[in-house]
Amino acid sequence: MKSDEAVIDPGQSLLEFDPDPEITWNAAATIQEGFERFHKEHPEVYDYLVYLCRELQSRGFRHYGIGALWERMRWHFAIDQNRGEDFKLNNNYRSLYARLIVSEHPDLDGFFEFRVLKAE
Repeated sequence: MKSDEAVIDPGQSLLEFDPDPEITWNAAATIQEGFERFHKEHPEVYDYLVYLCRELQSRGFRHYGIGALWERMRWHFAIDQNRGEDFKLNNNYRSLYARLIVSEHPDLDGFFEFRVLKAE
């Protein structure tokens, strides 16, 4: 065990555990709530993903992976937009963005392959 790790007394109730104040906790209770908050705060992410889909579509692509677009977008915001490492793109939001894009742009139906969400 590292010296900076929190120690829980086996007899201590987890409800009484005082977490390390240095840890930043995610205020969102669910991935969906976090996604909705992030989407509202960063509409440029959605816009850029739609732009990338349209670019691929114009080059004849009928299908593409959201993972590849997500990594391309990371480069775009970190390097092209000079936002650096501080602009974080949560991988948990990838499929939610893909679903949103397809629901708002019916002509892109079938562009992404979807699996059933664990929350469904």
